[in-house]
Amino acid sequence: MTFDEYEATMRNLLVVDGPTNAAWVQILPQMISYAEHRIQADLDLIATNTSETVPLTTGRRTVAIPTCIYIVNSVNLITPSATQPDQGERVPLQRLSVEAMNFMWPSATDTGAPQNYAILNDTTCILGPVPDAAYKAEFYGIFQLTPISAERPSNWISVNMPDVLIAASMVFGAGWQRDFGSQAEDPKLGLSWEAQYQSLLKSETVQAYRQYARSSAWQPMSPSPLAPRT
Repeated sequence: MTFDEYEATMRNLLVVDGPTNAAWVQILPQMISYAEHRIQADLDLIATNTSETVPLTTGRRTVAIPTCIYIVNSVNLITPSATQPDQGERVPLQRLSVEAMNFMWPSATDTGAPQNYAILNDTTCILGPVPDAAYKAEFYGIFQLTPISAERPSNWISVNMPDVLIAASMVFGAGWQRDFGSQAEDPKLGLSWEAQYQSLLKSETVQAYRQYARSSAWQPMSPSPLAPRT
C-alpha cells in the first residue's frame, strides 16, 4: 500500500471531506507516526535489524552508540585493531550491567581488548577493559522505520502489513474524532478497531517469530496444532 492509497482509505473510513481539509492535513502525520511506532513497539520486525561499525578510542571507556540504533542487541569487537569487520575477526562482547562493569573494570588503567559492554544510556556504551588500541566495534540493533509520507510513499510496514497499519491508524482516528467515550457519537468505534488491531497483531506475531526461527521447536514453521485428547 502506498501513501496515496493509505491516505484515501483513511479519509473514506473516517469520512473526511477531501485531502485539503485543514484539520486532516494537520493530524495525518501524527496518525501515521502513532500507528507505525505502535506496530514497531508491539512486533520485533526482522526488517528493522541493522548493524554499524564505529571506531574506539584508545584509553577511553565509553563509545557513542550509532544514532541509527535505538535498541542494542549485541556488540562485536573487531580484531586486530584498526581493521574493517570483513577484514578482521568478530569477537562477541558479553553484555553486563553498569554495576557489574564498575565492579569488574573499576579503573581507566584496566586496559586491553574489551571483553564486556554495558549500556549507560540511550547514547552511550561502556567497555571493559578500556581499549588499549584503536579497535572498531560493530553494533547490531533495531532502527525505527521512516514513516510513510508523500515524499516517502511506502515502507516495509505499508507494503507487508497494510491491514495492521489501517487498524492501528483507525484507533488513533477514532480518538481524533472523539469516539472513545460514552458521550461520543459512536462510542464503540475506537474499541472495535482496537479489538481488530489486537486480532491482527496475533497473526503478525507468529509471522515475526517464524522469520527469526523462534516458532515451535525454534523453527521457521507455523506452530503445529496440539493433538486432541482421546
